[in-house]
Amino acid sequence: MDFLSYFQLSLIEIYYVIFIVFIASIIRGFNGFGFSAICISGFSFILPAIEIVPIILALEVVISIFMVPYIWNKIDWRFVFKILLGIIIGSPIGLYLLKYLNPQTTHLSVCLLIIFFSILLMKGFSNQKINKSLDLIVVFGGDGTLLGAARKFIENETPILGINMGAVGFLTDINIENFESVINDVFRGDYILEERSLVEAQFSDQEAFGLNEVVIHSGSYAQLMRFRLLIDGKTVYEQRSDGLIVATPTGSTAYALSAGGSIVHPELNVWNIIPMMSQSLSSRPLIVSNIKSMEIQLIEGPLDHAMVCVDGQKDIPIEYNNSIHISKKQSSLKIIHPANNDFYEACREKLGWSLDITAKKTH
Repeated sequence: MDFLSYFQLSLIEIYYVIFIVFIASIIRGFNGFGFSAICISGFSFILPAIEIVPIILALEVVISIFMVPYIWNKIDWRFVFKILLGIIIGSPIGLYLLKYLNPQTTHLSVCLLIIFFSILLMKGFSNQKINKSLDLIVVFGGDGTLLGAARKFIENETPILGINMGAVGFLTDINIENFESVINDVFRGDYILEERSLVEAQFSDQEAFGLNEVVIHSGSYAQLMRFRLLIDGKTVYEQRSDGLIVATPTGSTAYALSAGGSIVHPELNVWNIIPMMSQSLSSRPLIVSNIKSMEIQLIEGPLDHAMVCVDGQKDIPIEYNNSIHISKKQSSLKIIHPANNDFYEACREKLGWSLDITAKKTH
């Protein structure tokens, strides 16, 4: 109790400190960072900053020392030396500020720094050096969660393992109950590595890419737009409809399926083109090779612009009398599946192909 009495902490404050350390440790376990920032901001309500720093330093050393045997062979010593250089330069400055700055000013400064870096992380800022060193990304959630991770790490071409905690889950095809056995199989090299093609849309000096589909729509509910579809410079059709979906094989079991598109095996290199609520009764889905150049010319619609939406993200406006060029993105998404993965079994299970609707109910 001598140690605790030195800081003059009450029993409630001690429990508060334990709680903050517990939360910070969990967040560090998921993200690999954030322990010190959370502890500093939490402890600053009950302790002066000059006492917090040695406590955090001691906790960081205790936590990190257990990780050394596991990461020793992967340490980038050049990167470590750069950090040490920053510590050598910054520590005297920090000690001076802790000693002479007003505690309230220090508290406010730390809070503002935490808010600033939190905003950077929310805006997508990341350490590219760390990202490029990743060997595997494990995603817990549904297909939407995996799509978000794919957009963030696609340039690194890091394989993604999806653990299904959502509804359907064609991409996150591993049940949470089987996670431990599957991850052990992956570490042993017993898995299937599948590459999924990506679709890219270029228009009005902008570009966007996705794993599922590019949707061009009128931007106005229940009102038609007019456009022309060209493949390799040849006109396929001109039509009036709510819009057009250009889906990858991966996207054929997503929004495109709801719009009446065909289910396409993920190994095929094709586009699945589906008109949306066409005024033409003969309009049907069309499947073409994804090495073909595709252009959608926007002619007219209910508004002064149409909308482009990739993978269900935000709508991007594009004025009429412009064109949208669709192509296959050079990079691809690498997805890890269990060794016994079966696409047709997934269709039977998730789409109810084996459901016998003629079977009589038994009471």
